[in-house]
Amino acid sequence: MTSTSGHALQKLVLQSGGVSSFRQLIQSHLDTLRQAPILLISSHPAEASKSVRQVGDACQFAKFTLAQQFGLRTVDTYLSSAFATVQDVEQRLELMQRTGAASIVVVGSGAAMDLGKTLQSKSSTVSTPLLLVPATYGAVLASGASHSLLLDSVEEKLVTYPKQSKTVEASWDHHDDMQDIGNVATTIVAPLDGNKFMEKGDYQCLSIILHAIAAILLDTATQQSTKHALHSTLVDSTLKLLVSTKTSDLTEATESVQSLLFQSATLLSYGLPGDTNDRSITMALLASLLPTIFPQTHPTTFIASLVPGLVQVLKSNGNTTTSLPPQLQQLVNIMEQAPQQPIQCLPKVHEQYEGFSIPDMALSCIEANQEIWNCLDADTNILLQVLQHSLANTTNKQPPKNSYS
Repeated sequence: MTSTSGHALQKLVLQSGGVSSFRQLIQSHLDTLRQAPILLISSHPAEASKSVRQVGDACQFAKFTLAQQFGLRTVDTYLSSAFATVQDVEQRLELMQRTGAASIVVVGSGAAMDLGKTLQSKSSTVSTPLLLVPATYGAVLASGASHSLLLDSVEEKLVTYPKQSKTVEASWDHHDDMQDIGNVATTIVAPLDGNKFMEKGDYQCLSIILHAIAAILLDTATQQSTKHALHSTLVDSTLKLLVSTKTSDLTEATESVQSLLFQSATLLSYGLPGDTNDRSITMALLASLLPTIFPQTHPTTFIASLVPGLVQVLKSNGNTTTSLPPQLQQLVNIMEQAPQQPIQCLPKVHEQYEGFSIPDMALSCIEANQEIWNCLDADTNILLQVLQHSLANTTNKQPPKNSYS
């Protein structure tokens, strides 16, 4: 797949969360949104998913707000799979062309976010506005990433949709949203009320997410990336909240973690033109090993499980954790004080791989997949080192089912 949208700057904007903020956003752009139908992509979560009710409520709220409250024309389509496919993209593009839909609103899971982002990139109109309403933590992660992950059903691997010459400019809590329509492809991320429309986060859940954030930051440090760092004040305040918050009151911490998760996702590199051809180690492993070896593992959980290996790589390369930036050092300290991995951070392997050395099997899977990836994104020894320290204790116990990416 190749991009047809040409050279353009893409803006990625995180709005302040909440129902009222969402309504104000729609209200302020009614003239633009009324010009043509809106493609509304909603998630249909698997019945086994513990977040099914919250996701369903978010989808219903968005549809009611757009169609009933503001009288906008919507073209409804749904996605129930864990990952979007090329076929999903082609079908929705045809639907947009047939109905004349000129903007996209996506509500629900990470798979839905990736589908919407790919449609915007593939659209013949460079400035097609995109509104993402994440309802799961995986969706928050996907909404902040600069590219989409699609499932190659033949190879059973996740492939990235290239935006080629596009660059991404990210900002947070910013209201300069759709004013540049016609020149800039704008993506607005507008989460709803976390207490009502977001999958519930207990302390265990937030611990996993914190591990995932740490993995992304450790990965960035491993690559000695020159990309922008996260807002230090947000990192500091989030860590303080997580350390001091009582288990029964996680509302404030949850909102802060969502913002930190979104920002960390902007640091992920996909090894595509414009990304200096270097993909993050976390993305190299995630894309190659899900869903083949770990088909029942949530992507956020898988990334979280890589923390021990990434710490080891930093230490073995002479970059001791004591030389890391203060916020990253603080994250590492928390990881070391807590159990090495929360129990749900241990991926469950596919039954056909039971009894095998998981690190060796995983590396073989990556090396066999070079026809897609063209070349390894990191040295083989580094990938194996991360795998050996992160996945050596993988469990065959049934994890909580979650079909969301």
